[in-house]
Amino acid sequence: MTNKFIDKSNLSTEIKELKNFDIKPADLQEAFDLLDCVAEELKKSLGVDIKADSLKLEGADLFDMIIKSGMSLIGSKKVKEAIFNCLGRSTYKQNERIDFVFFENEERRKYFIPVMIECIKVNLSPFLSGAVMKLKEYKIIK
Repeated sequence: MTNKFIDKSNLSTEIKELKNFDIKPADLQEAFDLLDCVAEELKKSLGVDIKADSLKLEGADLFDMIIKSGMSLIGSKKVKEAIFNCLGRSTYKQNERIDFVFFENEERRKYFIPVMIECIKVNLSPFLSGAVMKLKEYKIIK
């Protein structure tokens, strides 16, 4: 049975094409806005409330949590707006801005979700690595 949605013959070419995207960190306020949107969506979609005394994720196993969180971020208009704001310094092939108009080209739409994920990673990992460092310091995680 073949999957009509994934053309495996072009997969390696498409993966190589992702290297042409240069996702740069946004300014601090734009990164904060993205952080707020992502946190709001995760809390809303998963019912996750991280409390200082427990740090437990309630109501979802790991797989469900990953699926629900990914879909809520992809489907959130606020998150997409925050991502486009964060992409202001990012480029494709060193000279083309990555913005809403960039994805108007139907052929480029396949790169939207990978670009979205990379933008979240680039802009939120500095905040999250600091949080992980503190959690390790207090021996909450190993």
